[in-house]
Amino acid sequence: MRHSRASEFRALVLEAVRIVGSQTALAGELGKSQQQISFLCTKATEISAEDAMGIHRATGGKVPASLLRPDLWRCPEHVPVGKKDMEKHASRAVTRRLHPHYARRPSLCAEE
Repeated sequence: MRHSRASEFRALVLEAVRIVGSQTALAGELGKSQQQISFLCTKATEISAEDAMGIHRATGGKVPASLLRPDLWRCPEHVPVGKKDMEKHASRAVTRRLHPHYARRPSLCAEE
């Protein structure tokens, strides 16, 4: 997913690095290299759903995947964080990304 505001996206990844402690620590949590995390912090304009969920888990939800991938999840409560949840919602995430109905759907989040 291309993030409409790349600087906001990178700020979220930098916040995750700050919370976890270092790019190397976040890379270890995500099973990525430190260089890949550096790229996310400096040049990336998109992030995979798996990495967004990994950042959500690594930060204890302080950097929610719903902010990194708003096309897939509307609020933090909708993010599948366990393996069972991820399998259960995998096909639904693809539908949300591809089906135009979901772009116009009213928010289901409690905060809004």
